[in-house]
Amino acid sequence: MSRYHPARRAVCALALSVLAMGGIACTRVVNRTAERRIREALPDAIGPARDYRVHVASAPLRSIEGKFANITVDGDDVRFPNGLIMDSLHIDLKDVNVDSRHRVVRHVGEARFIMTVSDRSLDQFLAGESPAGESIRKTRLYFSDNNMVTVTGERVTLLNVGVPFRLTGPIRAASATRVEIDPRRLEVAGIPFTGAILRFFKSRIESSVDLRQFPVPVQLSSVRTERGRMVLAGSIDADALLARAQAER
Repeated sequence: MSRYHPARRAVCALALSVLAMGGIACTRVVNRTAERRIREALPDAIGPARDYRVHVASAPLRSIEGKFANITVDGDDVRFPNGLIMDSLHIDLKDVNVDSRHRVVRHVGEARFIMTVSDRSLDQFLAGESPAGESIRKTRLYFSDNNMVTVTGERVTLLNVGVPFRLTGPIRAASATRVEIDPRRLEVAGIPFTGAILRFFKSRIESSVDLRQFPVPVQLSSVRTERGRMVLAGSIDADALLARAQAER
């Protein structure tokens, strides 16, 4: 007959439960502290935003050791260095190792991003601008499905008459850091195909999301548009991100 009394089993079960709950509580404290510190560093590390949210996920013992399996950052209305507002920015960090005592990031395994720019934000960024020697008014920009962008407006003549124009073309990734409107499939109405207005809008749209302005090197892997927005995705140089995190101490 077993000497392991039911009461003793109950005490052991209770003790294990308390230890488990203590581990969970401790993990939450460690994770929340890490989340707060990361959140406080983001305006300087990435740029000002209306709001940043950080979530740290890891097993209890690994969190206490400063080893985090996954850290996600979500920002709303993040300002690019050139003034363009990114409606949303999502960063996913994998396998992050932090020296909590010295507040040093030791390792970042992988870093990926997804950023979204609405046509409203790009519209506001382009508002009121015209190429030299031209007057443009009522400019509107639209993103639609199938990676298409459309710009409409009026070119003002010397007699103050507004002549409507429209240019439409597909957005594509031109390099690891730059998007472009594919010139081979560009459709233009109301302005010369090789004129200053066309060159102006094509250049301004392409330069507005030049990812060389991102605080750390990135690699653009995809760009797509859907109704009302453009979505860019890719990877972040983990070594450069690590170096910047250490520099921001």
